[in-house]
Amino acid sequence: MGSAQQLRTTYKTSAGIIKTASGSAAVFNNYKGLGLNFQLNFGKAAATATESPTLFDVNALPVQVIVVRAASHQKATAQATLTAYISSEIAYTSQAISAPPKPLVSAVQLKSGQLGKLWSYALPAGMSDEVEQQVFLNFVHGDFIIGLGSAQFKGKSLKTVQTLLLTMARAMQFSPTTITASAKR
Repeated sequence: MGSAQQLRTTYKTSAGIIKTASGSAAVFNNYKGLGLNFQLNFGKAAATATESPTLFDVNALPVQVIVVRAASHQKATAQATLTAYISSEIAYTSQAISAPPKPLVSAVQLKSGQLGKLWSYALPAGMSDEVEQQVFLNFVHGDFIIGLGSAQFKGKSLKTVQTLLLTMARAMQFSPTTITASAKR
């Protein structure tokens, strides 16, 4: 995934896959030293860790966790903040690829009272032999913009990728205190 989101997440974290009542999960305590604790639930999906602490292989799809402070994108509403954030990501990506991406953005209901933005853009022709589109889901949680990113591979369904990201985002759990390995969902 070649985006500004990916480049801003090179660091070490205490993430690891644990078994839960409903499958498996990754626990992030004090994410990037920001004091953010959360559990990324994979459910029954086949999930394995990779060499990167924020990148997982989930049902044969790459899924990356991306967290940034919302302050530099802050607007009057969470939706406006997300729109500003996505615009900055697209501007950054435009510098790195040959043709400016044209994102498809839609608002999605995550939990009661919590909206997110599901967005994707096609890679320019010839940029990748395998990937057709980059796919992201972002939402605001407290002082942070939380994101999950993946890719739609050639011959695969965009809907499958979107559904996976939505399912994972809806199942995320946040905690004001450290999450122990015995966390259950």
